[in-house]
Amino acid sequence: MSSDKKIKHILILGGMGPQASVYAHMLLLKAATKNGAVNNEDYPRITHLSVNVKDFIGSPVFRDEACNYLARCLRGVDTTSVDAAFIACNTAHVLQSELESASGLQFTSLVDTTAEAITDYGHVKSLGILATPSTLKSGLYSSRLSKITTVIEPTAESSRKLELIIRDVIGGGDETSIARRLGDEVNALIERGAQRVVLGCTELSLAGSRLDGGIMIDPLSLTVQKVLRDE
Repeated sequence: MSSDKKIKHILILGGMGPQASVYAHMLLLKAATKNGAVNNEDYPRITHLSVNVKDFIGSPVFRDEACNYLARCLRGVDTTSVDAAFIACNTAHVLQSELESASGLQFTSLVDTTAEAITDYGHVKSLGILATPSTLKSGLYSSRLSKITTVIEPTAESSRKLELIIRDVIGGGDETSIARRLGDEVNALIERGAQRVVLGCTELSLAGSRLDGGIMIDPLSLTVQKVLRDE
């Protein structure tokens, strides 16, 4: 890699859950290697802030407490040299504007990046979304993507299964079993007419890495590529 190439400082706000943000960190390293990184100094500087925040995703009553805690953790980090930042949790994007105001950072949105990528694809007539019940209820993805394509969301039964899959990822469940169950939910949306399926939860991004990625769209991978590409 050229010694005069600018090496970015990237901040990952993670811990929601921790396995998913470690996966995001690994995606950054793999992408940097693909881009030509060979020596230690070729890789981006990465500040990985894995925060042990209360589960405000499954328990919205903790939303304000979690937001205040995340903001306090961000203020404890010197962000003056950060070139790019992203939140390694889809549902936590409901807090994005508040966290940006509290920290002075501009987070690259997984949702916006996904919408931009699908617009660039230009041929997706129907799109499935797999996500937590909270993400689906908030309309984080559907409000954006329904302007681009027909959106198909999981049934109530599938949503319950997805929640269990996500919790098993966080709890360190059997990876083969988790991937198989996720594959079943992807296929269920395909059978209902989805041409592609968005993995709208970073735990699903991690589990989906064990599946054939041809029909899946991974917001986490897209965002990693974006923060490394935008210089």
